[in-house]
Amino acid sequence: MIARDPGAAERHALALAESPLQLLMTVEAVDAGHVRGPVAVHARRGVPGLEDAVRAFGTLPLPPTVDLEVRGRVRSTSAGLGATTLVLGDAFSGRAQALLAARDRWTGAAGAACRVVVVDDGLATAHLARVLASPDRRPLVRLGTPPTPRRDALGLAARDGLLRRAELGRLRLVTAFEPPHDVRDALERAGVRIARARLQWAVRVAPAVAGRIGEPVVVVGSALVVDGLLRREPYLAWVRAQAQHGRVRYLPHRREHAGVLAHVAAIPGVVVDRAGLPIELRLAGLRPPQRVAALPTSAIALLPATLAPGCGSTRRSPRPAGGRPASTTTCASTS
Repeated sequence: MIARDPGAAERHALALAESPLQLLMTVEAVDAGHVRGPVAVHARRGVPGLEDAVRAFGTLPLPPTVDLEVRGRVRSTSAGLGATTLVLGDAFSGRAQALLAARDRWTGAAGAACRVVVVDDGLATAHLARVLASPDRRPLVRLGTPPTPRRDALGLAARDGLLRRAELGRLRLVTAFEPPHDVRDALERAGVRIARARLQWAVRVAPAVAGRIGEPVVVVGSALVVDGLLRREPYLAWVRAQAQHGRVRYLPHRREHAGVLAHVAAIPGVVVDRAGLPIELRLAGLRPPQRVAALPTSAIALLPATLAPGCGSTRRSPRPAGGRPASTTTCASTS
């Protein structure tokens, strides 16, 4: 556990982080002033890569109000029910929705008085925005999740609870993704306050990240093989192609299998990165003419916010056989 004691003051905010990206975006929201007062960040135990990220974050200059912990579950009676602000990295999480429901039951109609700040969890944030903006009463259920009466009921309660807070000006969406105009207009009419996440904390602390990447090419690992959307051999061939003309630093996806990583590490010229930080933070120190290659991932949309000036132009590169198009973000020299 990494703890920064905020003193004797009552904890004003509870943040639930269930992925390294959610952890980063929570810290960014605190740093930008969207979450004020002492903040207890509960990182969920058992999530691949998350405990490594918590340890890595403990070596960085965090905002002084942040307290990081790794916990298996949040006891609503001691943490969530007493918080005046809830920070959610994944509004589709059953864990987060159960906490919202427990707080509303505990406080009755006053439950809407609790502020909620939702921070980015990749492209799921875009789906959340569409559900909240929809004129239809749709449950907050993750795409691809089989519907069940119990899950739909929890998702509907969560949607209603968030929109009730929006009507009182107590729901804020902090996102690096720009919602479409119609979605943004509908959210603002509902009372949702939208703030742009600029990842300024990541840019500021990038020099403190140990082990600056020196390779000219960085490959962002993908979960497509784990998810059965791409066969292993075409994926490895794509990684080998990135290393044909020079050294490559490979940043594994947190859900990649050890067997695939072993094959990647055996490719000549490829160094597998073990820093444990979200790639948005790990790559913040890249400089021209370094470039980043990746298969489809929400990280490509977030990286331009943290890359150095001159970085951020994205182009398509050849895709693996039977796979999806790849993207390359280039740090082009500005001189």
